[in-house]
Amino acid sequence: IGSSLATGLERISLQRDIATLRSRNLLADACSSEGVWDYDAITRRTWFSPRWKAMLGYAPDELESAPDWTKLIHPDDLSFVNDEIHHSARTLEKFDIQFRVNTPHRGLRWIAIEAHPESAPDGGVLWHGIMSDVTERKLDEQLLRDSEERLRKIILNSPTPLMLHAENGEVLLLSNSWTEISGYTLADIPTIRDWTRLAYGSEQEHVLEVINRLYALSEPAGDGEFEIRASSGEKRIWDFMNAPIGALPDGRRLVLSMAIDVTERKQLESRLVQASKMESIGRLAGGVAHDFNNLLTVINGYAGFLLSRLDPTDPSHAYAAAINAAGDRAASLTRQLLAFSRKQLIQPVTLNISTVVS
Repeated sequence: IGSSLATGLERISLQRDIATLRSRNLLADACSSEGVWDYDAITRRTWFSPRWKAMLGYAPDELESAPDWTKLIHPDDLSFVNDEIHHSARTLEKFDIQFRVNTPHRGLRWIAIEAHPESAPDGGVLWHGIMSDVTERKLDEQLLRDSEERLRKIILNSPTPLMLHAENGEVLLLSNSWTEISGYTLADIPTIRDWTRLAYGSEQEHVLEVINRLYALSEPAGDGEFEIRASSGEKRIWDFMNAPIGALPDGRRLVLSMAIDVTERKQLESRLVQASKMESIGRLAGGVAHDFNNLLTVINGYAGFLLSRLDPTDPSHAYAAAINAAGDRAASLTRQLLAFSRKQLIQPVTLNISTVVS
């Protein structure tokens, strides 16, 4: 009887202390943007401050019967919250958690609670805590996650090689096209140093200096064309553009680098230059051939004149024949040069129309 009486007195004393604490909580509640609450694990009864009720859309006179507050918890979060409560009851350690509650007036809300346990004389546990409505913050976090996921998909599926990298050199994302063209996966190049080592060889340090300057960009900028070495050993030429896209929560600045593979274009340009050179040579050859052909006309004309005037037994006849033969060979060479320059002279030939038609 004495033991029971003592326990009862202690309980009454504790209840008085709780009443005093609640009065203080009401004062703190009036000066705070957070709600205050008490929870008795034995009776499963909860006291809510006016601020707590207002946060969840309850009127001041609602919840006066102080029902078991765990019935408000979203079913998917109930097990997690109960685990935290049971752990705190065993260890008397405070817990700080976030979860969803279903309210009749404001619908589904996210709340954050911080609870401090206290051992009661009857062996139970009392918690005194504060609560904040973090629904808007949770919605903002979800919007941010959705935005990050969209950005991730845009980068991964971009038809143009893209790399997202951070200020300390960490490569965060690579587009599939980057891997398809270069042959390097994110596992191969987790850092910018790995990328420059594999792709640039002896030029690694120079390219690293160029990339490190990118994190100070305030607007998009190009850094020119670079020859890279693919994982297959093939040489490719990439033209890079870079854009600053903010910073990570830890302060590291982010840069999105875009590469345009101009290898085929460069090869076409090289062939075009070569073709232009050949065209110039052809024009030169054509001009020389025309002038030389004029000289040959005179030479061959006089050689033919001499042959017609000299007797075949005359020793000079052989000289004239040699000049004429050399002129014919030179004329053949001239025709080849003119053909090369696409300026082939028209050579009239006597034709029998009947033979051609038949």
